[in-house]
Amino acid sequence: MEVAWSDHSPMADGVLVRDSKNPTGPMLSVSPAAWQNLLVTR
Repeated sequence: MEVAWSDHSPMADGVLVRDSKNPTGPMLSVSPAAWQNLLVTR
């Protein structure tokens, strides 16, 4: 899994997540608040 902050893409102001084994595949974009919530609850 790869995770990156987005600030220069069509999905700006979000956290981008994708499968590192399939870099041309789909990408998930979540809000920074949702990403923080996920990390806190894990």
